[in-house]
Amino acid sequence: MDHDRVIFIDIQTGKQRLLQPPVNPEEIGSEQERARIESMFSIKAVGSPETVRKKLEEFTERSGADELIVVTYTYDPEDRKRSMELLADLWF
Repeated sequence: MDHDRVIFIDIQTGKQRLLQPPVNPEEIGSEQERARIESMFSIKAVGSPETVRKKLEEFTERSGADELIVVTYTYDPEDRKRSMELLADLWF
């Protein structure tokens, strides 16, 4: 389960808690909540470095954005750090 979806359900239901470990997507929220959250993630860049580069380039071209705010929701702090390192190597 993507941690970001758990966080968004928590936000929508008013829960305030630390980043949670991975769970089965079917175990959180209602079907309606999961569908609403999924629609919020139509813009995402997940995958290999080349996949992420392509997605970010496509997004910036479509949107005209000259700046991006990037978030990595990962339970393990080392994974989060590594994700940001990979992105920095790829994008900057």
